[in-house]
Amino acid sequence: MAKDAPPRWDRGMQQRLVRGEAAALGELYDRFASLVHSQAHRMLDDEDAADLVTREVFAQVWENPEAYDPQQGSMRSWVARLTHRHAVQRLRRAVTASYAEEHGEGG
Repeated sequence: MAKDAPPRWDRGMQQRLVRGEAAALGELYDRFASLVHSQAHRMLDDEDAADLVTREVFAQVWENPEAYDPQQGSMRSWVARLTHRHAVQRLRRAVTASYAEEHGEGG
């Protein structure tokens, strides 16, 4: 459920990321990397894939910090949604590749 205004930390973090402050990305990583990695690992049951998803999520945050909409919830929730989306995409690619391999389709 979205709140009327995000916490001050979330707003400040987004502003810092939009300005391109590398230190802000480091702080965000320190705060949420374990959340991202554990969520990805639970979904994928693969340590290497969870590592990749973690990198992808933080790369997306760094490249598109303006995509965070405070009206949709906290930054933590946003990062968790990104993690879910990246993990699902990875699962879909794996299923598609497996299907193609089983059915002799080229890739």
